[in-house]
Formats: sequence, C-alpha cells, structure tokens
Amino acid sequence: MRRGFCTLLLSGLTIIGVTTSCGNSSKGSDADSEKSFTASHNFPDTLKVVTLYSPEAYFIYRGQEMGYDYELVTALAVDKDLALKLDVAPSLSRAIEMLDSGLVDLIAYPVPVTAENKAKVVSCGPENITTQVLVQPKKGDAELITDVTDLVGKDVYVEADSKYEARIINLNQEIGGGINIHTVDKDTIITEDLIF
Repeated sequence: MRRGFCTLLLSGLTIIGVTTSCGNSSKGSDADSEKSFTASHNFPDTLKVVTLYSPEAYFIYRGQEMGYDYELVTALAVDKDLALKLDVAPSLSRAIEMLDSGLVDLIAYPVPVTAENKAKVVSCGPENITTQVLVQPKKGDAELITDVTDLVGKDVYVEADSKYEARIINLNQEIGGGINIHTVDKDTIITEDLIF
C-alpha cells in the first residue's frame, strides 16, 4: 500500500471520526466541544506515533523534519490539539510490534494489508493497489527476463520483511526453487536505492 495514511490504531480512528462527526450540542466553540469530548473519553494528550525513515514517509533535510506521512500525522495532532511524540522504527515489523504492544498509538507509514497484519492492526485511509514488478538492467544483447521460470539461477534482491519478500519466496516454491533470493535490510539500503 502506498500514499495512504494506512494504519491508524482504533483510537486514532475514533479521534478522527467521532470528534468530527459529533454535533456541537453545547454552547461554545467547536474547539471547546472537542476538548471536553477528548477529556471525557480519556484520550491521551500526547499522540505517540511510529514511522520509518524513507524519502516518502519521513526524513530530515537540513535539520527540518519532512515527509508525506510525517506531514499527515503532524496535521492530525495539530487539528486535535495533541502533542506529537514521534519514534522512528528500523523496520516495518518492528513498527507493528510497537503498535501491537501499546508503545505507540498509530503507525504513520503504509502497511500492506496482509492476513498477518490484519490480525495486529486496523487499516484505514485510501488503499493503493500495487503490483510486484521485476526491475532489471538492460545490458547490450543480454536477454531480458520475461517469464518467472527464467528467474531460476538468477540473483533477486528484495527488501527484508516486505510483502515482496513473501511473494518471491512463494514464487520460488511454486516453480520448484532455484531463485537466489537476497534480502536487503532497511538499515542498509532503502527500496528506492535497489533500482539504481
């Protein structure tokens, strides 16, 4: 999944959905109503968020925090008058562990909708459907791989703990093995770097 504020914990959904859908039944401003609603429902005053360091989700440029997912979660915190505590996880699996153990309230990073993830997180936001693509260099007269069986004996590099790793392992089993699968840790390199 990409470009969705994909994985908000149920409390995050409640903060967004319930406070914005409730009418202002008391006299006073909308902000006062939201604050009293938040206080009466024991929402935290600090929104604890985890993300991953990547060119799209979160990065630091010249001392300034930036990134699409960072901007979304910052806007949410400002809109709901919450302090923001941001942690950066080394991998998506660690971010999910942090959410599952209650260390954070939400993940500000696209989390693939898989059977394993559905058991641990509540996904929300727009869904982006992607397909797996083999990226290969075009070298002179070398034949390009056009069939999955041509991957036998070839080196394939994939991000560790990703849906793409799971798929290439399944594909390897389906064709009887022989693909040389190399996983790349997110601490070492990011997915975009694999293309170059």
